[in-house]
Amino acid sequence: MDQQAAAIIVAGGSGTRFGGPVNKVYRDLDGRPVLRWSLETLASLVRHVVVVSRQVDAGLLAPVVAGFQVLHAQGGASRTESERSGLEALRTLIERGEIDVVAIHDGARPFLKGALASELIKTARLVGGALPGYPISDTSGVQDGSATYELPGLGRVSVQTPQAFRAAELLDAFDHAAGFEAADTASLMREHSDLEIALVLADATNRKITFPDDLE
Repeated sequence: MDQQAAAIIVAGGSGTRFGGPVNKVYRDLDGRPVLRWSLETLASLVRHVVVVSRQVDAGLLAPVVAGFQVLHAQGGASRTESERSGLEALRTLIERGEIDVVAIHDGARPFLKGALASELIKTARLVGGALPGYPISDTSGVQDGSATYELPGLGRVSVQTPQAFRAAELLDAFDHAAGFEAADTASLMREHSDLEIALVLADATNRKITFPDDLE
């Protein structure tokens, strides 16, 4: 287990595109809630895990995190605000130097592989930042809301999570980005830090649950 790395799992949305009265991260996927899959993966890799969730979902969250020692943070009105809330839960540990890398993951991506998460953390520690993604010919096949970027030498890339960054610089960027809203963490970091951000090649299996058919 990486003793100096932390993960923030963002599960504070309402899942409006998915539909229904229950947030999609608490829906069943092969016998376990969607959120539980990535929680198990990340909790096996890093010492500190923060779960960002809505207060209204507290009853649903409790059985999902049972058996894990996690920190809790209140979901915000936007993705960026939820990420900021998760970072606040780690602020003291980051400022003490006890955490040197933070990976921020979307709780609706249950198919994350431990090897990918470990590579992202390792790369962020060496380079500054790391995000997973893969080249695409156009955006027509990206239906889950994933961000897409044009990257030199690779063309258009579909970007996933977790996105990992050196912790001190990540916290500093959020502190200087009050009111800034971004599609993902990397977008905020590109605007408010000078960290190099490397692409770690992934594939489409690390997909996001967006619609009911995604659970079938």
